[in-house]
Amino acid sequence: MAVRVLLADDSTIIRKAIAHLLQQEPTVQLVAEASDFTQTLARELKPNIVILDPHMPHIAGFTPQRVRKSLASCCDSILAISLRSDKETLMLAEEFGAVCLLDKMELAQKLIPVILKASSADKTFHKLGGTTAGDGVPPCEA
Repeated sequence: MAVRVLLADDSTIIRKAIAHLLQQEPTVQLVAEASDFTQTLARELKPNIVILDPHMPHIAGFTPQRVRKSLASCCDSILAISLRSDKETLMLAEEFGAVCLLDKMELAQKLIPVILKASSADKTFHKLGGTTAGDGVPPCEA
């Protein structure tokens, strides 16, 4: 059974690049792309993984806690992606419930292995909500 992925990023170029990467992996199915966060789409499609950029302008209408709560009921893991990896971004990703933060510049090398790891039975990685230390989520490692 394929890992179902919902992708939310405001950059068309990034969405197309990720879609291309995901199409190369037969065990991963991109169920939808969105230029903003849409909890309705997530509830309808019930993806295993939601990939989102916590700095998307259109996500501003939702608090991180609201996004986290709405996704907790319909997906297994959230992967945050960003061009930034500073402490503020790591903390924001944690607030959104991401298991890790993936640098957009490393998507080609790390995205598929991280998706497969997040969808596996590895419950140490599969923890919706990141760390509990308050230091933000860790960078994604394949």
